[in-house]
Amino acid sequence: MSTSHLVIDPAIRCEIEALIVEHSWMLDNHKSDGLGELYVEDGRLTGIGPDRIGRAAIEAYGRDRAKMAVRKARHVNTNIRLVKDGPKRIRSLCTITLFRHDGDTMGTADPVALADAEDVFVHCDDGRWRFEERRLVLTFESAAHRS
Repeated sequence: MSTSHLVIDPAIRCEIEALIVEHSWMLDNHKSDGLGELYVEDGRLTGIGPDRIGRAAIEAYGRDRAKMAVRKARHVNTNIRLVKDGPKRIRSLCTITLFRHDGDTMGTADPVALADAEDVFVHCDDGRWRFEERRLVLTFESAAHRS
């Protein structure tokens, strides 16, 4: 069985992993008002909550999320698997463990959800990699995440 589709240039791997981390960092630090910039113009963010189709919809979600100042969240990205899907396309599977607490108190460090992020990245004409799609698929979910 050929594994050539798994061989990703180390510099490209670093760019993709940085993009994944930036997505989480923006959400976790109330800086997500620029989240749409990480996506192509017709990008998609789907799977949990309403689908956000197009950069404008993703930017609106990011602005709303940035206003949630009492939410403390940390997205922990692990098990990042990258697969070539053409010369300017990479698919990724990443496991995200979410720790979240709403309120002024410290809260607990219990994880509230575990999800797979099924991502598609494209290399754009300006030389940057961007999300074409992020599809979130819940694997485990606590009652706290459902509320």
